[in-house]
Amino acid sequence: MSAKTGNPRIVDVIADTAESAINYLEFVASCYDAPLLVDSSLSQARMAALRHFRGSEIIPRLIFNSIDEHLSPEEETCLRECRVINAIVQPFSNRAIRPRDRLRLLEEELLPSTERTGVQNVILDVGVLDIPSVS
Repeated sequence: MSAKTGNPRIVDVIADTAESAINYLEFVASCYDAPLLVDSSLSQARMAALRHFRGSEIIPRLIFNSIDEHLSPEEETCLRECRVINAIVQPFSNRAIRPRDRLRLLEEELLPSTERTGVQNVILDVGVLDIPSVS
């Protein structure tokens, strides 16, 4: 569909463990030339994958998913040390439901955190989940 419509694609690679994250990313990277999301609910799995691919030809294709209010100092360091240049920034939180609160979270916490990581390319995911928050 990407070739047919001209819309670019990103492959979201979701893993439950460090080992599976590495294996899945290696496999998908060998099949597609698209950017790859490094995605897991476990920060240890995301960091293990980044460390595994550090310095490889795959690292410029990886997109860390995501820089949010739960990003730990350890993950910040990992992103910086692995020279990850792409990340999704997600200003979505139980404490930031309204747009102005999300902007405050983004400006005061997430963008400074993103700057400390060295990430250069940001995809902003506003995470709209319900109709009342759209207003």
